[in-house]
Amino acid sequence: MASRSTELALARLQQIRQSMESFNAPSVAAQKALGQYFTRLPLARILAALSCGPNVHSAIDPMCGIGDLLDATAERQWSCSVPLQMLLGVEIDESLAAVSAQRMAEVSIAYQVEDASIMTGDVFRALSCRTLSEQYDLVIANPPYVRYQRMAKAGPGVVSQHHALQQLLADASARLLPDAERSAWDLLVQAYPATADLAVPSWFLCSLLVKSGGRLGIVLPDAWLSRDYADVPMYMLWRFFHPEFIVRGIDAGWFGGAHVHTSLIVAERLATSDALIPLARRTPKPDESVLELDMDGNACTVRLVSEQLMAMGPCPSARGDRARAVQDVLAGRVSLRVREVHDLTFETLQRASRHKWYGTLEPDGRMLDRAAPRGTSVPSSIEVRECAGMTTFEQLCPSGIHVGQGLRTGCNDFFYARLASSSGAFHKDARIITGRAFGGSHLSVPSECLRLAVRHYRELSWPLVSSSDLTSVLLYLAGWFLPEDAEHLKGSSDDDTSLESSWKRLPIQLADHIRTAAQTRVGAGIPIPLLSAVRTNTGGAVSSLARSRGVFLWYMLPQLQSRHLASIFVPRVNHDSPKAYLKRDESVVVDANFVTVWSTDAVWTENALLALLNSSWMSLAMERQGTCLGGGALKVDAIQLRHARVPVILGQDTAALAQLGSAMTSAVGAADVLPRVDDLLARLSLPPGASPQEIRDTSTATRVRLIEARSRRQKKETS
Repeated sequence: MASRSTELALARLQQIRQSMESFNAPSVAAQKALGQYFTRLPLARILAALSCGPNVHSAIDPMCGIGDLLDATAERQWSCSVPLQMLLGVEIDESLAAVSAQRMAEVSIAYQVEDASIMTGDVFRALSCRTLSEQYDLVIANPPYVRYQRMAKAGPGVVSQHHALQQLLADASARLLPDAERSAWDLLVQAYPATADLAVPSWFLCSLLVKSGGRLGIVLPDAWLSRDYADVPMYMLWRFFHPEFIVRGIDAGWFGGAHVHTSLIVAERLATSDALIPLARRTPKPDESVLELDMDGNACTVRLVSEQLMAMGPCPSARGDRARAVQDVLAGRVSLRVREVHDLTFETLQRASRHKWYGTLEPDGRMLDRAAPRGTSVPSSIEVRECAGMTTFEQLCPSGIHVGQGLRTGCNDFFYARLASSSGAFHKDARIITGRAFGGSHLSVPSECLRLAVRHYRELSWPLVSSSDLTSVLLYLAGWFLPEDAEHLKGSSDDDTSLESSWKRLPIQLADHIRTAAQTRVGAGIPIPLLSAVRTNTGGAVSSLARSRGVFLWYMLPQLQSRHLASIFVPRVNHDSPKAYLKRDESVVVDANFVTVWSTDAVWTENALLALLNSSWMSLAMERQGTCLGGGALKVDAIQLRHARVPVILGQDTAALAQLGSAMTSAVGAADVLPRVDDLLARLSLPPGASPQEIRDTSTATRVRLIEARSRRQKKETS
C-alpha cells in the first residue's frame, strides 16, 4: 500500500513539476520587487547534489519561491537512502507559498520526508519573532536579487531598512550563535553598507541558520560578488565556513530574463573553535581545496550536468572524498579547477584589509606575510599560483594601476551642456545649449566656467579621442558665485579676505540660469538643489565658511579628482566587446558613463595601459567579469575591472606594451598592432621557454574564447 501511494505521489509530483517549468511571477513589476527569478529544477538538482550528504537530516529554504530547491533536496537525500526527517520552506508571497505547499505535500510522500511544510511570511521577521528558533543540517537557497534602490521605492528609505535588517540579524545571532562567535559576527553584520543588495542580508540570514558541521548551498549573482560591499560577506564566508564547491555560470543564461551572471556556492560550517581563529593565523591542512566548475547557461548542459550529479552514488562524508566523487562524474563535461584554500583565503584577506573592521577581526594587523600564497615571496600585489603553479597572475590594480569611475554630477541636465558650434575649441566666451530640462536654450558662458567632457562613447573615435571632436561641456563653477551668495559670504577676517580676492561673480545670463535651475524640478518632482548627489555640494575651499553663513553652494561641483580626468577610459555599457580609449588633453573631464584607468607608477604610461586594456585577454576578462544587461549589452563596473587577472608584467614587457600602444595611435593602426599585444600577453601567461607556436596558439585561443563569449551574450539581444 505504501509503495502504491508513493508511486501515485511521484506521478502527481511530476505533473506539478511540468506545470512549474513555465511558471513565472505574475508581473514584471512583482518579479523585480520581490526578486522572483525561480531556480528551476535542473539547476536546483545541481545545487542539491553538491550540498546534500549522509549527515543531512533537516533542511530549510528560507526564500523558497515555488519549491524547486526543496523538491531537489528531498529527491537527492531519498536517492542516497537518507530520507529527510524535516524539510521547511519559508515564502513571503502567499500565492507562491500555496504553490509550494501543494508541491511539498507530494514530496513528503514520494520521498518519505517525515515533516515537510511551508511557512508563509517574511523570514527576517520569523527569525526575530522566534518562529524560526533552530539551526539546520542544510540551508539551501536562491536569495531574491533586489537592488537597494528598488527596496527604497517599496517602503521606508534605504538607511532605515538597512538598520532594521541589521537589528533583525543581530537579534537572531543572539539566540542562535555561541557567545564566543557573536562579537565577530555582529561586527560584520554592522559593517555591510546600506547600498548592498538584498542578497547580502539574505546570505547572513542563511548562514545563521546552519548548524556547526552543517552545509550551506546558495545561489549568488556574480555582479554582487564583484562589488566592494561583497568584501564583508566574503570574509564572513571564509571565517565561519569552509567552501567546497563553486559553480560559475560563464554566461548569463541560468535565469532567463534576469540576464545576470550567477554562481552556486557550497560550504561547510566550521566548529566554533575553528571559526575563532583569525584567517591570517590558520595553518594550511593537507588537501584543503575548493573545486571550481565552469558551466554555460545552455539548457541542455544544465540538464545533463544535473542528471549526472543526481545519478552519482551517495556522497562521502569526508570533504576531500566529496570533491573527488564530483570530479570523477563531471570530468570532460565541464571545466574543472582545484584551488588551494590557502590562496583563496589570502585573496579574501587582501580585499578585507581595506576596511576599518579588519584590524579588529585580524589582530595581526595589515601584515599579510603569514597568509601569503605558498611558494612565492610576499609581493605588494595579490599573486595566486594557477595552471598547476606554472604561471603567476595578479589583480590589475595592485600593479600600480588605479581604476575608478568618471564624474557623477547628480543632475546632468544642469551640469552638462553642448557647444553651439561643432568644434571642441572655444576661447574667451562660448555659446552653449542647455539640457532638456531647460528647453535647450542658448547661453553665453565664460570659457573659464567650462571643461570639455567625454560623455557618449558612440561619439568617439577609437582608440585616440581628439578634443576637437568633443561637443559636450561641463559647467564647472568652482570659485564662481552668485552675487547674493558672495554678499553673504563676505567676512572681515584675514582668511576671508584672502579667499575673497580669488572669487569671481557670475555673469548675469549664467546667474539667471542658475537661479532658474534652483526652482526647476526633475525626476520625481524634486528641485535640482535637493537631488541626493547635488545637495552634498558644499563649495569646496569655502565649504566651512558657507556652512557657517547658511549659504548653499549646490551649483559648485567638488574638486575634480584623478578618476575624473584620467587619460584612459572604458565605456561602462557595451554592445560590442569593450574598448579602451585614450585622450591626451588632461583638462578634459570623463563622465560616469565610463570606467577610468590611470597609474601612479611611471612605468605604466598611458600608451602601455591603452595596449593592455585593448588586448583580447582583457576584453575576455571584462566579458566574464561584467554584467549582462537586458538586450545583450555588457556592463563593466570599476570593481569588476579591478578584479580582472593579468599575467605579472615586468619592466621590459611594460615598455614593450608602451611601444605597441604608441603604434596603435599612429599611422600603423590599432587593428594591425593588437595581435602583437595578444602574443605578448600569451607569452607571459605560459611557462618560461614556451615555443613561438605555443604562444601563437594561446593567443588565437584567447581570441576564439572572446568571440564565443561575445556571441553568447549578443544572442540575448536577438532572442
